[in-house]
Amino acid sequence: MQAMKSLARHIVSITATLLVVAPSQVSAAPSPRPYDPGRRLPRPATPETEPARQGDPRDSIMRRPGKRAPEVKIVDPTTPGASGRGAADPASGRGLVAPTALLAPAGARGFSVRTPLGPMGHAVVSYTPITRLELGAGLFVTSAGDEPTTGGGTGTVRVQLARSQRAAVAAFGEIYAVGTGTLVTAGLVTSVCVDGVACRVLVSVHGGTVQATAGRSYPVAGGGSFAIGRRYQVIGEATAAPRDGEIDGLAYLGGRLLYGPLAFDAGAVFARGLGLCRLSCTDLPQATLGPAIAVTVRN
Repeated sequence: MQAMKSLARHIVSITATLLVVAPSQVSAAPSPRPYDPGRRLPRPATPETEPARQGDPRDSIMRRPGKRAPEVKIVDPTTPGASGRGAADPASGRGLVAPTALLAPAGARGFSVRTPLGPMGHAVVSYTPITRLELGAGLFVTSAGDEPTTGGGTGTVRVQLARSQRAAVAAFGEIYAVGTGTLVTAGLVTSVCVDGVACRVLVSVHGGTVQATAGRSYPVAGGGSFAIGRRYQVIGEATAAPRDGEIDGLAYLGGRLLYGPLAFDAGAVFARGLGLCRLSCTDLPQATLGPAIAVTVRN
């Protein structure tokens, strides 16, 4: 009986304590701020103002409040279009017997070695100082028929006059010099992506003149070329010029393999007069058919 009375007193004491303490704690809690229509609410976090997250590729970009972070664009060298093809193919502007209007990107340096006519070697170093200008210099060695083997220097220049996603137009000039003799070729070339911006099929047409201080000159010369594919290509080229009621010319058919900054060309070349008589021929040799190879590298 005594234990029951003691338990009842404890229950009454605890109940009284709760009734006294709980109201005081409720009154001590801060009351909510009354709604004020004119009060400015805090600005929600946005991608422009939120702190950079760990692992976010934009962490290295300094952002200012209210400024959108610039997008970092990665240029793919296989970008479609005429410019994309020129960037992806180190040899896109240097055919064996016919030019194209494609140029390398600004700042690119290249080196190519060609044997387009059987007994002839041609090595060229090229540089693109600005977007639409390419300069080149090199050495060549040639021999045809009964003519002695000769060698000399070459210089090239190409200027891209116009371009779009599907086409480009360029002016070209090339000079061969040995001793007191020179041979100069100059003209215009137009290249078009037949299949649109995908540019898997490129067709080029060129026209110009071939002038020599020693040997035979051709007031009018022209031709065309095609390239089908991107990494693996089928190449066809031709250049021809009239001579005394006949046609002298060069023609090439072969393939090209791209491997990173390298381009490998191999095929067969047909030559009659135009390509075999460079500077000092007195009698044009007969037509000939032979192998042709070329290697081009670009940084």
